[in-house]
Amino acid sequence: MRAVLLPLLLGLSATAPPPPIQAQEPGGLAISSPDGFLSLVLSPGAELTYRVEWRGQPLVLPSPLSLTLGGGRVLGPGARVASAERRTVDQELHPVVPEKDALIRDHFNELTVIFQGGWSLVLRAYDDGVAYRFRVATPGELIVADEAFSACFPGDP
Repeated sequence: MRAVLLPLLLGLSATAPPPPIQAQEPGGLAISSPDGFLSLVLSPGAELTYRVEWRGQPLVLPSPLSLTLGGGRVLGPGARVASAERRTVDQELHPVVPEKDALIRDHFNELTVIFQGGWSLVLRAYDDGVAYRFRVATPGELIVADEAFSACFPGDP
């Protein structure tokens, strides 16, 4: 799932103290949904993988994630974490185009993992789903040649 941000007029926002970044396994970083039931774990290494759990039960088994840039550079495999930042957002959005509701609650925990080499991966955990977004600190035009994303489900042959 990719996060797509639409132009929205933001209403009043309130932020709560961010949840702690938890190491779930060697080299793994985790973030949980605001209600604490859903967790997203990122594991860098020879292959950059993520997994998703609901109340401690696996929803998505460790699955690879990568982005290939136009020059052939691949972001993901062999990634080394430089730092991580976290935040919690709980705000009301006022859609420009009327939706089912006039106000939409935007409530999530976010973990930005900054990797060596000038790129980062932004992970979000909502009460009802997760999202990710690659960010690359490159001046000028950036060409994305390929994005590899898979979701390995328990019991999937």
